[in-house]
Amino acid sequence: MFNKEKVLSIHEEIQKAMEDIEKKHNVTIDFGNINWNEHEYKTKMTVEPNEAIQVKEDNKSAYFATEMIRRGKFELKDLFGRKIDVQGKILEVCDYKPRATKRFIVVKDEENVEYTITEDTLLKTLI
Repeated sequence: MFNKEKVLSIHEEIQKAMEDIEKKHNVTIDFGNINWNEHEYKTKMTVEPNEAIQVKEDNKSAYFATEMIRRGKFELKDLFGRKIDVQGKILEVCDYKPRATKRFIVVKDEENVEYTITEDTLLKTLI
């Protein structure tokens, strides 16, 4: 029989075991949401090659930035100072609001007027 503590314990053990496989095969293994009841425990597992998510310092495209943020390889703070182009207006990523649910990224224009934007807007408009 499963309970929350047992499911989380098993999940942590599986993640630790997957670390060796990730190193051996040069892949990234991500787990999705956990679903469980008294009789079973389910989770989605995604395996991707590391070559597909490598970010070169001189070529951080929006696609690679998206992938790296999604996988937790670097944080939003790493994008501070980066420029974005929103409807012809050049804005700079300067802060974030950790408690906001949707518009948590703060950008500013040349006059230091601050705006909040979504993660999708940031990733689509990175220069």
